[in-house]
Amino acid sequence: MRRRKGKGGEGELEVKVPSFFRCPISLDVMRSPVSLCTGVTYDRSSIQAWLDTGHNTCPATMQVLPTTDFVPNHTLHRLIQLWSSQSPLHHHQNRHCLPQPHKPTLPCSPRDLLTRLQSSGDQPPLLLLRKLVEVAEDAARVRELAEEAGCVPALHGILVREGLGLEEMEAAVRALYPVLLCRREGGAEVDGSLAGSGTISSLLEVLRRGCLESRTAAARVLEVIASSGAEPKILIAETDGVLAEVLRLVSSDEEREEEEEEEASSDACWSQKASAGDESERREPDSDRSSSPAVV
Repeated sequence: MRRRKGKGGEGELEVKVPSFFRCPISLDVMRSPVSLCTGVTYDRSSIQAWLDTGHNTCPATMQVLPTTDFVPNHTLHRLIQLWSSQSPLHHHQNRHCLPQPHKPTLPCSPRDLLTRLQSSGDQPPLLLLRKLVEVAEDAARVRELAEEAGCVPALHGILVREGLGLEEMEAAVRALYPVLLCRREGGAEVDGSLAGSGTISSLLEVLRRGCLESRTAAARVLEVIASSGAEPKILIAETDGVLAEVLRLVSSDEEREEEEEEEASSDACWSQKASAGDESERREPDSDRSSSPAVV
């Protein structure tokens, strides 16, 4: 950390950001790091925008992607949060030095998005659903979306629509869960229309075929529905395949957490070894001089 002279003559705080904290596309510090199947990690908004424009390659390696699914990089996310909390940037909010949180640029308000979604006909635009996901996953805006009376019915209507593609179904689930959670925290009751066989079947489809994030959101929506009463719990339990898919998801989460812990432990071990090696190299010359025979 150092200070440099700014335009107005005042000292500006400069902080060195670890290179692997920056998104390879935007070069900003990642807020929601996700990894492609190639192993390269990007900020969610940047890689989603890349894929939305029709690209099917990894921007860093230019390899053709066999799948465009991405997985949250929880280990890197925790490291960035830890660094951010301990960094002078956290205490000195200097706009010239500090990367400011990225706010999604939306063409219209959540109400307008919902209106357009409801009037989109039999084939709701995927980009429109993804915009709703951006709002729902933004802690500063999800309440605005949740307070719209037509939000849950609109997303639920998309979820249970016949002939809907998997991507649209996944987007509807990922937008629905944060809204349900926000409404529940505000004391609102769960919409009774959610506890239907059509809803459970759609959520089961996402659990079976969706990406990890969507499967997790589907399981959490099921949890919210089950908390609304005894009948929804029975319906969920009696739907063939639901419990098996939830157990499979939980098992994969536990395995992934163990792998991340092992990786973090390994990184710490290598870091200690590297530090010990540097210390040994610094001491070696003194040791050599003390053990060398005196020249007569």
